[in-house]
Amino acid sequence: MGFMAAFRTAANRIGKSRWMMLVAAFLFMSSVGAFYSFGVYSQFMKTSLNYNQQTLDTIAFFSSLYLGIVPGLINDYLGAWSAILAGSGLNIFGFLMIWLAITKKIPRPQMWQMCFGNRITEGLYWVEWGSAYANLPGNLWK
Repeated sequence: MGFMAAFRTAANRIGKSRWMMLVAAFLFMSSVGAFYSFGVYSQFMKTSLNYNQQTLDTIAFFSSLYLGIVPGLINDYLGAWSAILAGSGLNIFGFLMIWLAITKKIPRPQMWQMCFGNRITEGLYWVEWGSAYANLPGNLWK
């Protein structure tokens, strides 16, 4: 067995490892940027939508309360791919609505609508972590 064959075998075993899903989950969460993106565009929300700091704090608080129950149920009954596709569509819709509101292409939305559109990405995290947790040995879901 040559070096390249041994390397392919090792890479194949690492790529199909249960722990690789956990590493991929960390990479996904760190690269999406949803944890720090609110700080980037909240100043634009403040100036263009005439929100004060208390309103922004309320939006940030209630946006973080999203528990991902619906994406978890979709993941359990329809599979991870359908939950990821639904979450991606909702993510695009939520951030598109925020962008349209900031650029004043739509009327100023109510605060509850901004809470809904702001952290829709959290559902994707629940699907991702649920899949990673289900792959680990000794988990409670098996």
